[in-house]
Amino acid sequence: LDFDPTLPVEGWQEGVEDLNNLSEDQLWERLGLPERKLPFFQEWTDLDCMIDPWSETGQRWFDDDTQGHKHLNP
Repeated sequence: LDFDPTLPVEGWQEGVEDLNNLSEDQLWERLGLPERKLPFFQEWTDLDCMIDPWSETGQRWFDDDTQGHKHLNP
């Protein structure tokens, strides 16, 4: 990335200081995601990397709570 070297950076911290005092619920609300999940992101992972999540078989596997998949959290 090419940044303008003349941009003032003194006083720069995180860039999200105004969000520091918000709760997790308030952050999700600010994002406009009441379901508390990121759209289009995978919810589960196969710890052994043996299942093709894009196949019909893989989708059934991930939908089955008795399988050994792990829930992903943002």
